[in-house]
Amino acid sequence: MLCVLPVLLVLSLPSVSTLPAAGRPPADDGNAAEGAAFALIAEQEAGGQSAGEAGAAVEGLAWLAGCWVSEAEGTTTEECWLRPRDGQMLGLNRSWKEGRKGAFEFLRIAAEEGRVVYWASPGGRPPTGFTLSGSGRRYAVFENPGHDFPQRIHYWMAEDGRLHARVEADTAGGSHGFELVFESGESPCEQASAPEAAAEP
Repeated sequence: MLCVLPVLLVLSLPSVSTLPAAGRPPADDGNAAEGAAFALIAEQEAGGQSAGEAGAAVEGLAWLAGCWVSEAEGTTTEECWLRPRDGQMLGLNRSWKEGRKGAFEFLRIAAEEGRVVYWASPGGRPPTGFTLSGSGRRYAVFENPGHDFPQRIHYWMAEDGRLHARVEADTAGGSHGFELVFESGESPCEQASAPEAAAEP
């Protein structure tokens, strides 16, 4: 989400600092399969995951799948993720504000060489990779300490069903970044078919 050149930062979205407390991901919802996948992610964090285990760990991120919409201070952002298949998830983020040119970003989460990597390609530029470094049920953080901004990308699902996404980086003045809160939204495919359905007799 919003990696090499954070689009929404350019569009002057507010900065928000609320994050799940360290080591305290959202409460266990009893999903055993999801919990097993995140146990595999924990093995990755310890440095001992096979390619098959990394693929299973991507399956544990299925809670991200769907289309999500955020609106803040006149800026609309849509982020859509396909369900995991063959060890990867494909996504797309786009944002726009009235009177300004919109922006987009291609996204991919993939199992690669025993790791889970989040690839972001703002505006179709060459992708930047962020490795999964922390996780819990319905919570994941990807990191690339050598990148300028962001260095960390957080996703988590709140108990009210809203998806939170935050990007941040460390500087001499401390950590800074911004957060978006997404509601479940209509998929672009559904949006495209709506006029056709309305035209039918």
